[in-house]
Amino acid sequence: MGLDSVELVMAVEEKFAISIPDEEAQDIRTVGDMFQCVTSKLTIADRSSCLTQKAFHLLRRRAKELFNVPRNQFRLDAELDLIVPKRSRRENWRKFQLAVGATKWPKLALSWPGVLFLLALVFAIPGSVLI
Repeated sequence: MGLDSVELVMAVEEKFAISIPDEEAQDIRTVGDMFQCVTSKLTIADRSSCLTQKAFHLLRRRAKELFNVPRNQFRLDAELDLIVPKRSRRENWRKFQLAVGATKWPKLALSWPGVLFLLALVFAIPGSVLI
């Protein structure tokens, strides 16, 4: 199997969240062979897993690739600061969306401490200018 074939198999595995062992991949010679291989894997995968689990694993995989988040730190109760770096947060959030392939994505919002800080700053600046 050439390098292009290996890359194609890897791309298909990632896109469909399946695993194609090397022994099976060597037997794929045509588009029809690839189709048969993928559909047989999807039928099995659909019976044994749920979409929520697939989504979680996809998000965790992309967080590891983009932001070097250790696998054990990506949990349901993890703070956003542990997943998406604060530096260039909006840009990183957009990269995360694109890496996941999501068409809809939650918007970032300021936390209460952030809102309070901005309010304090807004009210503190005019007072200091007048003094």
